[in-house]
Amino acid sequence: MRKSLATGTGSAPNTLQRRAGVGPFEVVLFHNGIVNRVGEVKYLGGDVELYERMEANEVCLDVLKDKIKQLGYSEVGALIYCYWNDSLKLLQSDNDLIPILNEVNPSKRLEFWVETMDEQDLIEADMEVLEPESDWENEIEVQRLGVAEQVDIGTGDDGQVVDFTVQDDKVDEHLDVAQTKKKVKNLDDIFFSDEESVVDSNSDGDGESKWPIFRAATDMKDPHFTLGMTFASKQQFREAVQNYAFNNGKEIRTLKNDKERVIVKCTQEGCPWRIGLRKVIGSYAWRILNMVDEHEGCSWVWENSLVKSTVVAKRWATQLKDHPDWMMRKFKDKVCTEEGFYVSDSQAYRDIWKAKKIRVGDEEANFKKIWSYREEVLTTNPGSSCLVKLSDLKDGSGQERFLRMYVCWKSSKEGFRMCRRLIGVDGCHLKSETGGMLLTAVSIDANDCIFPLAYAIVEGEKKESWIWFLRLLKDDMQISDTEEDEYCFISDKQKGLIPAFGEVLPGVENRFCVRHLHANMKVAGFQGKAIKDTLWTCARANTVNAYTDALYKLRRLDEAAYQWLGDKSPTEWSRSHFSTKSHCDMLVNNICESWNASIMEARDKPIIECLEIIRKMIMAKLFENRQKAAEWKSLICPKVVRKLKQIEKAASGYLATQCDFFKFEEVGVDRHSMQACYMCYMEKIWERWSV
Repeated sequence: MRKSLATGTGSAPNTLQRRAGVGPFEVVLFHNGIVNRVGEVKYLGGDVELYERMEANEVCLDVLKDKIKQLGYSEVGALIYCYWNDSLKLLQSDNDLIPILNEVNPSKRLEFWVETMDEQDLIEADMEVLEPESDWENEIEVQRLGVAEQVDIGTGDDGQVVDFTVQDDKVDEHLDVAQTKKKVKNLDDIFFSDEESVVDSNSDGDGESKWPIFRAATDMKDPHFTLGMTFASKQQFREAVQNYAFNNGKEIRTLKNDKERVIVKCTQEGCPWRIGLRKVIGSYAWRILNMVDEHEGCSWVWENSLVKSTVVAKRWATQLKDHPDWMMRKFKDKVCTEEGFYVSDSQAYRDIWKAKKIRVGDEEANFKKIWSYREEVLTTNPGSSCLVKLSDLKDGSGQERFLRMYVCWKSSKEGFRMCRRLIGVDGCHLKSETGGMLLTAVSIDANDCIFPLAYAIVEGEKKESWIWFLRLLKDDMQISDTEEDEYCFISDKQKGLIPAFGEVLPGVENRFCVRHLHANMKVAGFQGKAIKDTLWTCARANTVNAYTDALYKLRRLDEAAYQWLGDKSPTEWSRSHFSTKSHCDMLVNNICESWNASIMEARDKPIIECLEIIRKMIMAKLFENRQKAAEWKSLICPKVVRKLKQIEKAASGYLATQCDFFKFEEVGVDRHSMQACYMCYMEKIWERWSV
């Protein structure tokens, strides 16, 4: 609150000669607030200027306008009212002040209210819907705004100016401030708000008013509007109106929407609900200055024109994040049931897609966090590898852009020492907005379970990206050039992978998934169950002779298929030609396929969230395996023990009988030699499964 002294910067014209002895007056000027015309007429919020002594010739419209200019307001759009005898009079000329000054005023106190808005625009907007043919000066201003209208100014029989006014029946009582009975000598003594007001004074007495502010974080989900509520932007208000319409089952139409105002109204016939929003002068904020918050005769609108895919997606983005498995049909049923409006099938598809885009946020901002994420990984996991490669291409600002990222945890490096020397490599597509490929490398631990080694996000599945990934993997797994022949890599023969192996790991054994080999065989035109079974017989053959017999069987079935398969080296897909150094005769790349299926949820997330989901999965898997291993009582892992029991049972049928021993003795083979042969066979089995 501030206290100001009258300076008399203007003079009254000759037509405003007052009676002798009238004055001085105590003038209170309310500004920076709004006039509440619904119910009790009040001036809500704002600041107050007090002029303790103003002579009668100084109280004129020109002087009041000068005071308004000194306060920083423009004459355009500024309306001045005088509150007198429980009525509100709009001052349009000095003649409006003559009856007020000539009346007996024992308190010598005058109140003027300033409303800094273009009231005519709001009135014209009302007329477009309500009464387009009526006289707005005589009807709207009096009946809807509660302002006393000056109908005529004339002269009585005694020559005194007479003011005939029409007052609103609703105007019955003034704000508590106007009922102050004692003379105010200091501005701090005035109480300018009560418990019913929408504003409160600051505790430190700095004089700044507080309007009810719309808080998007807490109010947007279930908005409630009040007179004087301030919004940060017009878009925020429109979003709040949409949410209000959805929550209450109403269809709301925008009547006016320009740079200075927004007017919305309920579309149902006869409903008076409407809100007028106006841009605050000298600010980016918008404020409700006119509203009728009452619905009459409105029913719930099932088919609402406000139901747009963008709006629904924004409202349901959080729920879709918690339920990524929702399909279109289930999502549509949920929306129609909980929201109470109809959504078509095509709209539901668009809603899900847009909700996912809203949920993932700005992809560009996600990539800017890559370096922070890398530093966090290296800080919290010493010994791990986390490398980022930038592209040679630059953006518009000249900065280098992200190209690839590689991650290998220290626990994976140490755990691979106890795994079989078999590594499966594969690539899968990322389904986020930016796309890309996720390259993975997995192995098999001592219990025949998947053991993740490393993964990388690259621009695509090509030779350059595979070379970059395999070089980093070779260093982390400590594969030396002299030991390459002891390692086996199995893959689906992805694009660019074979040339990459020839450049980075030329000495390793390469296997290709037989299931993908059969898929390629079908594409080549060799189909049928007989050909498929023969192919798998060739792949499962344990000896070269068994492989040759199965291959000739295929030749009898289809000579062209035999020629096509003959071009494929059996060392890449048949057990009969596999090396025994890896201690594994796996024919399919199921370890990679299973791993890719387990990270399906991460593949449609932004890059940081994708990496975090994979990290948490690896951490949980390693911890779970550690807990299980602590409960084992055998020196051999449970899965291997079960497999050994099956092999022992199958081998028991090949033990020599007593008759066989006599036959061996006849040809010069004693019992001890035969037993030694059996023990050697069992040792081979043990050697095969004990690694």
